[in-house]
Amino acid sequence: MNFWKKLLAFLLVAIVLLACRQYETHAALGGGTNIHNHSSAAAGGTTINTGTISVSGNLTSTHACETGYTRIGLDLCHESVTYTTTTGLTRDACTAITAPSSSARSLIVGIFLYAKSANVAATLRTAQITVYTDAGCTAANATATNLVQVLEFAATLAGTTIAAHHQTGFFVPLPSTGATVYFMFSDDAGNQGTASYRIRGYYD
Repeated sequence: MNFWKKLLAFLLVAIVLLACRQYETHAALGGGTNIHNHSSAAAGGTTINTGTISVSGNLTSTHACETGYTRIGLDLCHESVTYTTTTGLTRDACTAITAPSSSARSLIVGIFLYAKSANVAATLRTAQITVYTDAGCTAANATATNLVQVLEFAATLAGTTIAAHHQTGFFVPLPSTGATVYFMFSDDAGNQGTASYRIRGYYD
């Protein structure tokens, strides 16, 4: 009889311990405010290869954005104010675009392109920005292009805008975290087009 009592007591203890372990596991994953710490240059720390994590609350980041930017998402810092100015690009020049943060992985850029007439009828007019990863803006290192083009049907006073393209969310990936990229503005043989840009935000 003592044997059966001892066996029953052992089983009860085992069941209680198993129940406590399951409770601790669920408690570690449940409830509260979930904090995603972005302060590490490695950007992360926990890797989950299998299974599913279900979050009922909001995820927030504790990593501050650079001055002039506000975090509006886990990895996204955006301009804090409505912009009123842009930076012009010099035709056929390889222009360095410095990331606003050493932790930036990609940029959100406002692009402004203007194709203009050159007083020659039936001529295709273009304005284009190409993104490169090297200071020489070599073709092999081009990663993205933004283009506007239009036909100058009738000869029009040189310098007249006949097509414009504004993109406020041009996505520009960086070759490495915090790296510099390079923009080159080019247009048609009439050399009348213009282009400018503004960094609107960045992903970190």
